Amino acid sequence: PLIDAIPAAECFLDHDQRQILRPLDGNGDGTAACDIGAVEAVPAYVEFSVSTPHGTIVGRVYGALTVSGVGAHTIASLGGTAPAGVAFPFAAIGFTAAIAVPGGSITVELELPSPATSLWKNQNGVWFQVVDAEIDGTTITYDLTDGEAGDADGSANAVIVDPVGPGISAAFTG
Repeated sequence: PLIDAIPAAECFLDHDQRQILRPLDGNGDGTAACDIGAVEAVPAYVEFSVSTPHGTIVGRVYGALTVSGVGAHTIASLGGTAPAGVAFPFAAIGFTAAIAVPGGSITVELELPSPATSLWKNQNGVWFQVVDAEIDGTTITYDLTDGEAGDADGSANAVIVDPVGPGISAAFTG
């Protein structure tokens, strides 16, 4: 009963007593409800779904206070030259995760409608493979750290911006 019990109009503190950011949208409806008490509860994970050209991707972000700006993007709209020999059947997805501490990390888990063989990030128009992503059939798990490679805003500001594309690598023999 303490979670999100203070209405947005009465929620005046943007940090709790530990100096952890309170969520920008704690209840998912565009308002910033706060928890009663000295500390803001951090959910185990925040779940989202996004419709893509070949099915719906369900994502879970562990370590985030909130997730916003969820959407599908064409590969071309993210800029740069897509990697050769890689197909992106789901296009790309993007979201913004608010975290408690600048420089902190999140873990992202994506459930895909069909298997992928690689995961690609786009940062400022440059595509690179997430080589440490764990890919198990239709599930991809990867970590992101605020302000480091993979955080598209490139700044340790308690906000992680994540455009990502699950890919299928094509091998040609001849």
